[in-house]
Amino acid sequence: MMVTGCRLLCRRPLLPYARAASQIPLPRLGGQLGEARSADQLMALHAKHAASFDQRHVARAWQQLGKLSRGAAPAQQRSAAAALTPLLETTLDQLRWPTFGAQAVASTASGAARCGVGRLAPWSELWSALASRAAERMTEFKPHELSMTLHALAKVGGGSTLAEAVQLWQAADAEVARRGLCDFDAQALSNITWAATRAGAPVPRLFTEVAEEACARAFDGFAPQVRVRVSISVSRVRVRVRP
Repeated sequence: MMVTGCRLLCRRPLLPYARAASQIPLPRLGGQLGEARSADQLMALHAKHAASFDQRHVARAWQQLGKLSRGAAPAQQRSAAAALTPLLETTLDQLRWPTFGAQAVASTASGAARCGVGRLAPWSELWSALASRAAERMTEFKPHELSMTLHALAKVGGGSTLAEAVQLWQAADAEVARRGLCDFDAQALSNITWAATRAGAPVPRLFTEVAEEACARAFDGFAPQVRVRVSISVSRVRVRVRP
């Protein structure tokens, strides 16, 4: 998996890791990104301070853009995506560094998916890079981070056809079998189930764990629509009832 990620990202010129050209304290920059009231305002901050961005600012920017995109029509989101390509360049540069961890992957993937940027070029490179890094950092994800990442990648239609996506779902299947799902809340279980179903991913151990966990909880705390979604996975496997 490391080879795939390096082949994908090493096509890009490497920016200096130490950025001395910052014109604003980094914590203050993160706060300003989180307070942006429009995509134009956020991208203006990026244009002015791009040289100061690290993984935290990239993740915060995409997270805020995702919030700002709520309620926008898909056509409106697609037309606005072109203005986000400078942030895409910064994101791909930052993804080259090993410090771009699981939390940053989850926030970036979730925010970008909400923006409706799609999976076609130039955005296909982003999704491939995120899938590759997620597979590498699979053991580091917290439950909500893993569910956010898988849900985002399935939402944009990357499915399980990209080589990086295949590796991601294989890693997720193995990780869920290793750690179980007792720390995942009902919404996280629902998101993972939906993502795996949408992607058509061959993840038998993941479906088994979801089914067993839901049955062990007797679906307690599951909203009606979540019960229906998780029931899809229950019907796919033979559940071993826990004592």
